[in-house]
Amino acid sequence: MLNSVSFCQAGKHRAAIWEERGADMIRPLFFVIFSIVLLFYGALNYYIGLRVWQALGSFLPWLNSKIYWLVFWLTALSYLAGRLGRKFLPAYISHGLTLVGAYWLAAMFYFVLILIIVDLVRLFDRWLGFLP
Repeated sequence: MLNSVSFCQAGKHRAAIWEERGADMIRPLFFVIFSIVLLFYGALNYYIGLRVWQALGSFLPWLNSKIYWLVFWLTALSYLAGRLGRKFLPAYISHGLTLVGAYWLAAMFYFVLILIIVDLVRLFDRWLGFLP
């Protein structure tokens, strides 16, 4: 018959082993998932940036593409920079980057919805020819 002290010690030992193994398993899994999310975020932002550049390029021919992409990626990565830079950047810079990035995330949601609708309408128009 097991007494409660030995059972408790065995449970602590199992928890320590699980914690040690779990930490080793979580790190690679975290980096894989984080890399996939970051890749998806980058691809989605590139799609938005490219489509906005295509629209703006015809209306604003004087707009420089290098400056556009620089400002675009600074805006798109500002939330990540603000959150990761909290320990290294001054509070007002970190807060400003986070605020700009939060607004960008909200705008990104609507950009994706609008661009999907526009692309679907263009695709159906190509098949059916219902737009003049």
